[in-house]
Amino acid sequence: MGDTDAGATVSTDATTNPNPFDSSPSGIAAYADQLANKARSSCTQDGVGVVKQDDYTCMKTAIDQVAPPHAAASYNVVSTLLATNTAYPFYECTYFVQTVTAGVCNAPISPSNTPWTDYPFACSFIAQPAQGFQWIDKTSGVVQVGDILLYKSTDGCRNDPGHIMIVVEVNDNNHFRIAEANDLNPNGSPATTETGVVSNTRIQTLDDPALAAGWFRQHGTRGSDADAPSSRFGDRERHQARNRSARWCNVACSGLGQGH
Repeated sequence: MGDTDAGATVSTDATTNPNPFDSSPSGIAAYADQLANKARSSCTQDGVGVVKQDDYTCMKTAIDQVAPPHAAASYNVVSTLLATNTAYPFYECTYFVQTVTAGVCNAPISPSNTPWTDYPFACSFIAQPAQGFQWIDKTSGVVQVGDILLYKSTDGCRNDPGHIMIVVEVNDNNHFRIAEANDLNPNGSPATTETGVVSNTRIQTLDDPALAAGWFRQHGTRGSDADAPSSRFGDRERHQARNRSARWCNVACSGLGQGH
């Protein structure tokens, strides 16, 4: 099947800042958008844009081509979460967002009560404090470029991990283009299982109040060399003991294209 999701032209909304990858919402959007395009060119072993444990190093090529200010921290997220993760080998939606925020802010976004090395689910981010970011409920704000959007699952996050993505272009008050991972097939069609596909063409809305939860917005420079991600996995045994039988939500959410 042909590749109908070959990557989007980088949004002018995401690249108007003189330093397109500074620690700001516009920097996050610019890096997410360009990284998705490069990943779809460099990660092709398992399909266009597919990032898996058996070929995760393709992301280093993509990261180096885009050249964010903290490229090493960005790639460290990918390698730490995937290098030996044969049990769950696909690049998750949370991994992509953490890769992007590490590359721009020098530290990956994570709920304040959960180290990023503990693989927090998307649902666990909702309405939680996250260093350097402000949580905005869907009822009290307007989506902007660079916002990190959270969707619940159709079962209210009881067994389904939800989805997290980055707004890279705002089309109108209720339509925006997003960069994400693990929601589409390599050809751009909605996935019904995990795929690890990085993409940046899907248009999202807030039309479904049961699923749209809110978003994080970066508020000022954060991170230093001392805050850079560690390459340690943390308590791997505790992580793998967690209930991960519903690691993806694509089947339940396929009507809206939601996945983890």
